[in-house]
Amino acid sequence: MRLTAFAAHEQEASVSFAEEERETTLAKGESLLRAYCESEHAQNEAKPIGVEVKLQDDFPELPSPLLGYVDLVLPAADGPVVCDFKTVAATPNVELEAFLHEGQLCAYQLLIEEATGQPVSARELVFLVKTKTPKVIVHRLPPADEAARERFWSMAQAMVDGVYHERWHPQPGMHCGWCPYRGPCVRWRGGNDVA
Repeated sequence: MRLTAFAAHEQEASVSFAEEERETTLAKGESLLRAYCESEHAQNEAKPIGVEVKLQDDFPELPSPLLGYVDLVLPAADGPVVCDFKTVAATPNVELEAFLHEGQLCAYQLLIEEATGQPVSARELVFLVKTKTPKVIVHRLPPADEAARERFWSMAQAMVDGVYHERWHPQPGMHCGWCPYRGPCVRWRGGNDVA
């Protein structure tokens, strides 16, 4: 199972690897993919409703469209199942991860329900764990209830309002490592001005 997709991407944009790093990276990636392909989750014989689905819709709760890219949507007798894949370096605390990704999963649920006209029956976080022996952990969650939906809309409205009025406050977290505004965030001293 050599990674032909990886080779295709390498041809599009070269990546500089340290000595032997390329082979190590390929071996780890292949091992992780093999673990998923052999998992019960991947063995599901149902044809997916969608893979890497781009969904965008206007909702009356927001002045801007809601946009999401859903990793996988599976069919189920009682309605679609939203699946979001996460790669992690260690075995996750699934309850904490469910809390951290609740907004994302709720947004996906709302978009899928709007697109299909069917209520979502479940949501799944699928963790691809990059340990020495890779493993797959599926954490299944019920659909967002009315309270979770109201919380999502309230948070989304507060975020949009902050963007429109250029109000923001630093919220340090793991996302700081890839945030393009890390520099201005470090210089922030209050108000709307960045030093």
